[in-house]
Amino acid sequence: MTQENGDEAKERDFFGTVFNSIGDAVVVINRDMRIVMANKAYWEQEKLPVNSVLGRHCYEVSHGFQRPCPEIKPECECPVKETFETGEPSKAVHTHKDKDGNEVYVSIRSYPIKNSSGEVTEIVEILNDITERKNTNDELGKKVKELEDFYEMAVGREMKMTELKYEIEKLKQELKRLKGEK
Repeated sequence: MTQENGDEAKERDFFGTVFNSIGDAVVVINRDMRIVMANKAYWEQEKLPVNSVLGRHCYEVSHGFQRPCPEIKPECECPVKETFETGEPSKAVHTHKDKDGNEVYVSIRSYPIKNSSGEVTEIVEILNDITERKNTNDELGKKVKELEDFYEMAVGREMKMTELKYEIEKLKQELKRLKGEK
């Protein structure tokens, strides 16, 4: 093995260590929408065996679809497709299913990998499971709605009490007036 090959091997090992040390799920996707690299965090997030995703379409792994997401769900934003088309980073939030069929909310950011001619050849996609945050926000939204409803009820009740007090006061005045006339 030459020094140059030894340096390349060290560089590859170093890159692999860095790639798998990243806490976020990271995949590299080619123009055919196939996953060509995936780090350890991706397998853990997707709850899939190591290397079981390589060579498979990203939409198949993430959504169980047989065709790209926008072809099946036109409202579905595809940051990978957008980055291939524009050459610019993109982001979206998707609902994925884990291996048990549970919904997992994922924030997706995609970044272009360009060749020396500036052509986008692959995409780096970073995925963050935001399910817990989304569920917490949904719960907070429900609590806020409950508080708003309670506030409206309480204010409505207070207004009715004020009106009732006013009506009672009017009746007292009317009663006094009528007693004074007799």
